Amino acid sequence: MSGATSTRFFRQAATVATVTISLAAGFSMPAGARPLVAQQLVRMSAGDNARWADPALDDSSWPEVRFQDVPEVPGIVILRARVPLEARHIVQGRPTGVFLAALASCELAWDGAVIGRSGRPAPTAGREIPGPVQAHWVIPERLATAGEHALALRCSAHHRHFHPHMGYWALLAGEYDALLSAVRGSARFALASLSAMAMVGLFALVLFLADRRDRSFLLLGLVCLSGGALLLAESWRTVFGYTYDWHFVRLLVVTALAALLNLAIVGFVLVRFPGRSVRKVIVALGAGLCLALAAPGWDTKAVAMFIVGLTLAIGWVIRAVRRREHGSLPALTGLAVTLAALLWRPAEFTDLTLYFAIDFLLACLLVAHALQLRRFRREHEEVLVRSARLEIELLRKHIQPHFLMNTLTALSEWIEQDPAVAVGLIDSISHEFRLLGRIADQALIPLGEELDLCRTHIEILSRRRDRQYELRVEGTDARDLVPPAVFHTLVENAITHDESKQERIILTLSAAPEGERVRYVFTAPSAGSASPGAEGTGMRYIRARLQESLGDDWSFAAGPAEGLWRTEITIPRRRT
Repeated sequence: MSGATSTRFFRQAATVATVTISLAAGFSMPAGARPLVAQQLVRMSAGDNARWADPALDDSSWPEVRFQDVPEVPGIVILRARVPLEARHIVQGRPTGVFLAALASCELAWDGAVIGRSGRPAPTAGREIPGPVQAHWVIPERLATAGEHALALRCSAHHRHFHPHMGYWALLAGEYDALLSAVRGSARFALASLSAMAMVGLFALVLFLADRRDRSFLLLGLVCLSGGALLLAESWRTVFGYTYDWHFVRLLVVTALAALLNLAIVGFVLVRFPGRSVRKVIVALGAGLCLALAAPGWDTKAVAMFIVGLTLAIGWVIRAVRRREHGSLPALTGLAVTLAALLWRPAEFTDLTLYFAIDFLLACLLVAHALQLRRFRREHEEVLVRSARLEIELLRKHIQPHFLMNTLTALSEWIEQDPAVAVGLIDSISHEFRLLGRIADQALIPLGEELDLCRTHIEILSRRRDRQYELRVEGTDARDLVPPAVFHTLVENAITHDESKQERIILTLSAAPEGERVRYVFTAPSAGSASPGAEGTGMRYIRARLQESLGDDWSFAAGPAEGLWRTEITIPRRRT
């Protein structure tokens, strides 16, 4: 896929992710939703009681506690309360109901009548059947009247598998449809966000499979998919439901996905905005996530993980902003807003704010990615133009009229004097132009082909000048990859600027490995002011070709040394 197509897609995806927030806000609560009664205080008694549902039972001596503060009790616990229903909580022609959210199995009675069961409470774990973490029941119409009502719960909780900070969450009464809307309101935000995340995530992974060199696509896909999975796990309780014995497993999944999402966010900014100290950031992230696991409470663990991950990501992107890297400012904005939302209301972050925060963060990361893709596309186009110019320059250097005129003149003389030598010269010229045509559009070629081109050119000029030129090589490996015509240009310069009267001229090329790099040294006879390393067309071509093929990962130096002209070129060692 082209860079232009990818840029257009990411711009559209960023728009989708941003608009999702507005759409989700419209889905949250139906118009005209009626108020509910949230029961805050209950009277509690540990142990079973045959009269637990009887409205006439005197429970005045029982301790009164907040519903959310009901402690973990072995066996059966009885909870009773007086619920004041007003006319505004009741709609004629519509059912009235009760909603319960708790890590327990419960029976619920309203004015003495058992109207619902969540699992089967029992004094022992073997006899208990775990109930769903969220349950809602319809109050019989004859009992759904304005006034005070007796509500009683008979509960047990033998299958929690851990000791939660809060085992009883909510006890609501009111219009049944309003109960459902209030309970499922936050889930609508998650589901509205999920489709955009899944689409962008899957597309990013497809782009990674198409070009596995760019790991940012993999990490962007991982951000989207892990964020979507986290939203799905957070909303699973409301949308799909499960029995309370599975709540511990869900908490483990949520915590693991929170860690994965923060790893993906930090990994994405490390790859998208490369720099030094990457290992230090990774070590700090690992240590921070491990410390977050020691935080009390599962929501606190997730919040601590986000604080660690977002803080490290922000610190890294700030460096990119200072370097004015493309896309760094939108990425910083998304990360900063997400962290601000977390610190603003940490208790609500994983339940509600997370849906908006991840959407906004994803939109900003997409914008940042699109800006960088646009920059990469422009750089690629510039490289193509520069490469085309180098190809033209390479061919122009070898089809210049002066070279052709001298070569054809020498060829005509050899045809008259020695036809066999003339045929050999024609073969050499043909071979050189075939090699030039094959390598002109390549960024790197095997050193063996480059040396073949050099020796062919030497053969042509030796016959044309009627002098003997020789290229000696030492320590070279024909499999090593080098930019095309670089050493050929050095050979051509050395012979072109040769003003000596010697009949035999020795040129040398040696290679010395230096770890993951290789240093090439080329020497030729020095001719004073007409030095073969003078900064002319040839030297400019060499620098341009090195830059085009290797970026900034090379070094080039030339100068006189012990009566010779010495050129050193150091490049990364790559092989076919």
